[in-house]
Amino acid sequence: ARLLGGEIRVVSNPGHGSSDNVINTLWSVYRFEGPAYIVNPANALNSQDLYRFYNFKAGVHFYTANAAERDHVINALGGVYRYEGPAYRISLVSDATTFPVYRFYNFKAGVHFYTASAAERDNVINTLGGVYHYEGVAYYVGR
Repeated sequence: ARLLGGEIRVVSNPGHGSSDNVINTLWSVYRFEGPAYIVNPANALNSQDLYRFYNFKAGVHFYTANAAERDHVINALGGVYRYEGPAYRISLVSDATTFPVYRFYNFKAGVHFYTASAAERDNVINTLGGVYHYEGVAYYVGR
């Protein structure tokens, strides 16, 4: 689910996912806006693990599909991030059956923001460049 002011989360088991916890405990900070995207597990392009970390200082998650970045965070940033393992499977390939997920870094808060919306990406780049650094496409999701 997409949470305003927060991160993208896909919940495969509604009622038992961490977005439910955020909705129930942080309702004064976040507003639930519905699903951000759906990962199709039947799409063979969704073959790469998306690695999930918990930033226990900021209370948010960080995602990467890059194994080298995963290893760097585990080895160098263990005082900030706890590795939680693969979240789900995504694609590293852009084609007609995938769509991109864009990643930004909020250098004031020290957290990442993800969106699958090109319009939201453009709006953040054009209006919030003083807060968010655009890092590009983080990964693709097969429909």
